[in-house]
Amino acid sequence: MEFTGIYNNHLAYELVKKDANVWLEPASNIKKSIGMVRGKNDKLDAIRIGKYAAKNCDEARLWKPRRKVISKLHHFTTLRRRLLTVKNMLSTPLKEMDLYVEKSVSSKCRNFSKRTLNSIEADIKKAEKEIDELIMNDSGLARQVEVITSVNGVGKQTAIGVIVTTNEFKDIRDPKKYACYSGVAPPLRVRYV
Repeated sequence: MEFTGIYNNHLAYELVKKDANVWLEPASNIKKSIGMVRGKNDKLDAIRIGKYAAKNCDEARLWKPRRKVISKLHHFTTLRRRLLTVKNMLSTPLKEMDLYVEKSVSSKCRNFSKRTLNSIEADIKKAEKEIDELIMNDSGLARQVEVITSVNGVGKQTAIGVIVTTNEFKDIRDPKKYACYSGVAPPLRVRYV
């Protein structure tokens, strides 16, 4: 099935509970394999996914659910990132107002936003505390964070991001593929001479 994020989680988990084989494939892979096409609806999508599966069945990788701790870690790190985004969306213009807006207006705007920003900051701290507890209570996870952060310049948040996106290095093991996934290297291409 086409990977659609949280929208297919329930079905995928239920199928695995019933011992069904589940193959999740990113929509981008399916789309790239068929080139430019016209029309999009559920029936056409199902046909295209079926053709992709038939054509690429030798490359199928059966989906295995993440460990619960990794799933929780994913949700809390996503929440933390969203909270940081909201905080920055609100606080950055407030800082910039001082340069372009009358001082009394910018001061009032900051005062109006103070409680919201404090609340967001408190929520960020709660999410970070939950993340820290998940890591501390799982020795394997704590060890992975320790090893990854031993690399100069790599902090805890980056380490957690790597662990979550690779599913503890179970889904992505090849450094070149991870570099492509994370956007720091162009996709691998085969050149014919």
